[in-house]
Amino acid sequence: MREFFRKWWDGEFIPHKNEPNSAVFFVGGTDKRHWTANRARWAVSFYLREWKWVIGSVAAVVGRSS
Repeated sequence: MREFFRKWWDGEFIPHKNEPNSAVFFVGGTDKRHWTANRARWAVSFYLREWKWVIGSVAAVVGRSS
């Protein structure tokens, strides 16, 4: 299960395409992630940046509805 989650979270690395007989060589590539992994990364980074406001807002909503 851990390996499945890691593969989903990291995505697939796609290296740059290089011509075999070219004098120019590109190093690197891009990560192709599933759209749900992109949304999860956004939510986690938002929470880590704004945890003070998220916890306060949730506490206010829960306290108000009780």
